[in-house]
Amino acid sequence: MTHYKSVLQEGYRIFGSGRTRDPVFGRRGLVTLSILTTVGKQFPAGPRYRVLPSRAGWIYGVGSGVYHRRPMGTLVALEGIDGSGKSTQASLLSDQLRARGFDAVVFREPGDSAFGEKLRQQFRDGRTISAKEEARLFIEDRRIDVRENIRPALVAGKVVVMDRYYFSTMAYQGALGLNTDQLREANELFAPRPDLTLILDLSAETSAERIHASRESPDSYEGTEYLRRVRELFLEFCESDVVTVDAAAEVSELSAEILRKVLAVVGGC
Repeated sequence: MTHYKSVLQEGYRIFGSGRTRDPVFGRRGLVTLSILTTVGKQFPAGPRYRVLPSRAGWIYGVGSGVYHRRPMGTLVALEGIDGSGKSTQASLLSDQLRARGFDAVVFREPGDSAFGEKLRQQFRDGRTISAKEEARLFIEDRRIDVRENIRPALVAGKVVVMDRYYFSTMAYQGALGLNTDQLREANELFAPRPDLTLILDLSAETSAERIHASRESPDSYEGTEYLRRVRELFLEFCESDVVTVDAAAEVSELSAEILRKVLAVVGGC
């Protein structure tokens, strides 16, 4: 009963008396509070779940994103422009965490869904769709990834390492003119916010050099001017739980810095 009351009280704190109009939750906040009344009774009280309020939605549960049931797993996202070493560092990080006794998994975006395959075709063959449609494909692919991979792993208490996540959608499609705040809201309606996001910061020029050294020609997402704008947007996202690391550093040095920051979040030494 205590947990139920806390959920309901939190709903009132966010939505006021229940008669406020809200563009995300519909005409009547009272409807939202009614749903919270129902789901609040269903949640187990205790440390495995935390209530995280959000104007964009209380995530994890109902399809409308009314509440956020946050399991005790830890979500870490590695972000940055192409060539910054995200895949290498994600693999190293998961290995180092496992060596310290953590149950760590890595998921990469785009995923293996039909939406992800269509995006990979765009990478290979060049952009033939609008930025808005591109963003929609990323979001739908991510929705599946959250449902089938990310959410179950977090519920199981694992450390989930993301090789790209929704900050990439905000930066890459934002650089094409889409509103980054709207992209963020659309993603956070269903995708859990990371406990820590590490932006592997690298100049567009160094990125281009690495890309050309690793393959014959860049894909449609890897033009230098475009990557420069993407990098600028990534840097604009920085806050207390979204921080940069120097991706120009040696692989081992960068890996040690990433591990240090992640261990500060998950605990351990």
